[in-house]
Amino acid sequence: MTTAVFKRIGLIGKSGDSNVATTLRALVRLLEAYGVEILLDADLADMLADCAHPVTDRDTLARQCDLAIVVGGEQTVLNFCANNYLGLSADAKISKIKMAKIGRWVVDQYEKEGRITAISDEEVERRDAELADLAAQLEAQDQSIRQAELRVEYCRVRAPFTGVVMERLSDLGALASPGTPLIRLVQTDQLEVSAELTEPEARELAHAEGPSFELDGERYPLRLRRLPPVVDSRTRTRQARLEFTGAQAPAGSAGRLRWEADAAYLPPSLLVRRAGGLGVFLIEDGKARFHPLPGATEGQPARVELPAATQLVLEGRQRLSDGDPVVLAPD
Repeated sequence: MTTAVFKRIGLIGKSGDSNVATTLRALVRLLEAYGVEILLDADLADMLADCAHPVTDRDTLARQCDLAIVVGGEQTVLNFCANNYLGLSADAKISKIKMAKIGRWVVDQYEKEGRITAISDEEVERRDAELADLAAQLEAQDQSIRQAELRVEYCRVRAPFTGVVMERLSDLGALASPGTPLIRLVQTDQLEVSAELTEPEARELAHAEGPSFELDGERYPLRLRRLPPVVDSRTRTRQARLEFTGAQAPAGSAGRLRWEADAAYLPPSLLVRRAGGLGVFLIEDGKARFHPLPGATEGQPARVELPAATQLVLEGRQRLSDGDPVVLAPD
């Protein structure tokens, strides 16, 4: 089965000519056999009244058709090509210029054969000037279209990552200079866990195995990504960055960072503050001795390096002072 290259074809002809009508009817039957959509010039409405195809004016025909077929001689072609182009879209003007070029080619062919006698040289020159003017205006319109497309491209806002818009910071139509925040995004892929660690914790995490992020009883495996050797002067902590190795926790979640370590830790409930520092009370020779823990942080487990047989004060430690006698409670 043959496929038509042109899907919609417009037919234009010299009205009042029976020979033209016969040719147009034959052409209509041929195009119908190819399944092509046909538009008829309004001037052919009476001549082809028996043809059940839409009738339209030439401006609409020039805009909507992929191809225009003109039957009736060079004068009919030129009349169509020289039709007023003002008020038409860029596509319509392009179509008219294409038709004008076709008309110019027809004139050239007829000139070669010596068949043009009805058109004066002045008329041909006038039509050539109209064609040149149309081409110049088309070029100017092309430049305007390219500049408009470039300006539209500058207005496209692209995020460097996949995320969700959490807040719009600028209104539609507001003036935005370079650097003006427009929206607040939260990244939803390649998430990281950020943790503030003390120096001992940072050293331990650097060699720990199996770190994980705990949230509502769920654990998400992590891998240490970055641990800069810089201590924050205000908090005396280092910021660790870890990335998920499997399932990711929801963005913005707050949980606990856990890892396994070889060192021993004391729960934060055993820590007491004395002389401006945190530590624990040990039992030595029946007396309480305060043992400072320089790296301890309020509310966090404290790392200790004590012999396994060391005795700790568990009850009444809040009221103790260094050197107070203590009595061991029976088991």
